[in-house]
Amino acid sequence: MKKLIYTLIAFLVLQSAAISQTAIISEDFSNPVGWEMEGNWVQEDGYLMLYYYPIVDDYDFSAYTDAFDVPAGGGEVVISTFLDVYLSNVTDEHCIISVVSGDAETELWNRPLTEGPFGDFQGTDLTLSLDDFSGQNIQLRFRSL
Repeated sequence: MKKLIYTLIAFLVLQSAAISQTAIISEDFSNPVGWEMEGNWVQEDGYLMLYYYPIVDDYDFSAYTDAFDVPAGGGEVVISTFLDVYLSNVTDEHCIISVVSGDAETELWNRPLTEGPFGDFQGTDLTLSLDDFSGQNIQLRFRSL
């Protein structure tokens, strides 16, 4: 049976190195626009969450941001993250953050759930570079499988 997960992503900001920390994408999840959410992904109370219920065996659910342009010179994405893991049910599940650009997908972060929880309940900043996607139109994909 797939691991029960409660994923909390509270705040998303892309900072441009070229524009000295000017946010070009920001999401507080009070009223997200353009997001695509599959399965148990929901936006609620200012958070993007993957609920464990309803329980689904062999799940593979994703949430996608609206497409946005990474400025020339790149930048980084800062994601306030909390991943709660119920270790008694873990098998081979992962939580993954990737970039989708056209038909290509590049993994930026992969957390095997066997490693246990990640971050603080209030959110821990996870900083990921988008320099390799400078000048491209991309989406971020949050995936749990």
